[in-house]
Amino acid sequence: MFIPRTVTEYQLRNDSPHLQRKVIPLAELREVKSWVLLGEPGSGKSTAFETECESTGGEVMRIGIFLESEITDLQKLPVIYLDALDEERNTTTESRNLLGKVAKKLINLGCPQFRISCRAADWYGELDHDQLKRVNPALRVFKLDELTIDDEFVQQYIAEALDSKPGNMPAQEFLNRVEQQNLNPLLCNPLLIKLLIEAIHEKEFPESRREVFEFAAAKLAKEHDPYYQQFALNEKYSTERIVDRAGYLCSIMLFSKRAGLAINDGKGNRSTHLQTDELGGLDQLSLRALRSALFRPSNLQDTVEPIHRTVAEFLAAQWIAKQIEQHALPVGRVLRLFEGFDKKTVSSLRGLFAWVATLSLSAFQRMVEIDPLAIAIYGDAACLSTAQKKEVILGLQREAQSYFGFNWQVQFKSPLQGLWDPEFESFFIENFTNTSREKTHQAFIRELLNILKNNNISEELACALENIIADHSFWDSIRSAALDVLLVAPEQQSRVLSLLDRIKNDDIEDAEDQLLGTLLSTLYPLAIPSASILGHLHRARNPNLIGDYLYFWEHELPKMCRRVIFQFCWTNWPNDLICHGREQKALTCKGCAAS
Repeated sequence: MFIPRTVTEYQLRNDSPHLQRKVIPLAELREVKSWVLLGEPGSGKSTAFETECESTGGEVMRIGIFLESEITDLQKLPVIYLDALDEERNTTTESRNLLGKVAKKLINLGCPQFRISCRAADWYGELDHDQLKRVNPALRVFKLDELTIDDEFVQQYIAEALDSKPGNMPAQEFLNRVEQQNLNPLLCNPLLIKLLIEAIHEKEFPESRREVFEFAAAKLAKEHDPYYQQFALNEKYSTERIVDRAGYLCSIMLFSKRAGLAINDGKGNRSTHLQTDELGGLDQLSLRALRSALFRPSNLQDTVEPIHRTVAEFLAAQWIAKQIEQHALPVGRVLRLFEGFDKKTVSSLRGLFAWVATLSLSAFQRMVEIDPLAIAIYGDAACLSTAQKKEVILGLQREAQSYFGFNWQVQFKSPLQGLWDPEFESFFIENFTNTSREKTHQAFIRELLNILKNNNISEELACALENIIADHSFWDSIRSAALDVLLVAPEQQSRVLSLLDRIKNDDIEDAEDQLLGTLLSTLYPLAIPSASILGHLHRARNPNLIGDYLYFWEHELPKMCRRVIFQFCWTNWPNDLICHGREQKALTCKGCAAS
């Protein structure tokens, strides 16, 4: 089944690219002429495109195929879906000018309706935006929202996936175990949900992202894809050897910037698929690995590709880490393979880099000095030691001091939460109470808040967060992030309600009503009674900003309320405020229509 997805739009603000809180169903973008969809690996970008294409017509295609297609064929398509910009960039030698070629061809087509998907870390921000604005100056950029366990469609998807596996545990038991072992972050990504279900063995649950990949890889290696029965062998190989060989093959594929491998000579394009002669031929163990469920057929005959790039990165990292620990590969030589012309980690290899650092004790210290953010985002911070976690956090501080916008391209923060350890409390409080308002320091505080979210916090930390929210000298994004941390901590509700009262009484500056809008959306109706909700209504301080505050009054509240509540509230509401402002007009129309 397909899970209906939502997106959040990017909006450039003074301090950083800012995600609006307004959540938009992906289906509502069908009338928008052109947009970009960003997401993390395995988040479901391709599936979302395929589903949308079924509704709008058109075709989903790889960018390489688009560039090679005839103009006359493309002009017949009502909408063009260009999937996986990141993969095309990572498998071509002309990645720097790739989007320029795409824009030129779209212009030659007469600027048709188009959509482009890309891994968030491989989207070059304003540089890419400017290229595509040549085609459509009104181009919009969205982030594909992570899944949430509270979504009934996600729960149904999990139940159906479990039912399809004989002997698996009931869905409710599965969800309870996820909650007990704090694996909720793994359910924000469709690929990880699949792997987590694959990883269950005799009702034994993995305890980390790393274990999910380890168990799933072992299980997938045992399976046989009918497509590869022609290569069936009599020899028997252990699962460990199959996974190890798959990792070897994936490492060569990733470092050579190829999308897949050819099983027979001359199959596939040499620029996109590894050829057998480049590998010195394929022995029986290699063929056995390639016909396992770790790989799948690619578009060209007798070629295969990993089931997902994320899986390929993990398998390759396992093999590389093993070689390092066995002294078969020097750490320095491995690190040079990751280097770009600027001596920094090549963007397309950051996932592989992160997993090598996570899995290799020998390499970690040198790698954390090079790219701590990659380790935090793409590896498994939860399985690092306390000392290693502190090294990553200090590395993030160095990155922030070097450039305050170091993390702008990475908008998916849930993996950072694995870096938290109660031993760091005094370090966090020290930074939260620091009087510096330098951009570099605020950028680091933003990362500390991302680490704290969904973790248990003490009263001392909660007090420090409250002070950040009340202090308008911090960036708005910092104050909002601090509020988000408190809002997901049930034991802090009294503190949150106190903040609501202080904002209502103007004791806390909220220049654009963003804090108030967030509080109303979260607290109503469970913590704010319906009879008193209009006590928080006033004319928007910035009526041109469709932010949290206006979205609550114009969209969220009318969906939840019925006419009787509005009749009661309007009876007691001052006429001078009822007559002014878009909030009142929206409520009058939408509220009275709801029943």
